[in-house]
Amino acid sequence: MNSNYLYSLQGCVSSLRMSVDLLGSSISALDSGVSDLARIKTVLKTDRVFEVVPESDVNALKDNLAGEIEPMLIDLLKQADAAISKLERRERSLVAKAQLQEVRLQQSSRSGSRDV
Repeated sequence: MNSNYLYSLQGCVSSLRMSVDLLGSSISALDSGVSDLARIKTVLKTDRVFEVVPESDVNALKDNLAGEIEPMLIDLLKQADAAISKLERRERSLVAKAQLQEVRLQQSSRSGSRDV
């Protein structure tokens, strides 16, 4: 065989090996970039969170909720009114007691000044 021919074949083989090495490194780079593509696809997948609900359903649910909450609110208002009334009575009692104590204090100071 001709040495030029062998030299050309060696050049072709060398170029082919470099191309194979380059393709191998390219495959490695691409593989690391797309190895978790399934996970990324799942992460980026959008789910429909909100749905359109007919207004009649919303109104029915509002009425149902109001029916459940209204008796509880009425009961809580009654309890609050009772507590307020109790506190008002307590306040009046304390004011009367304070006034009585003030009168007694004045009387005791008068009687103390007469004894001197």
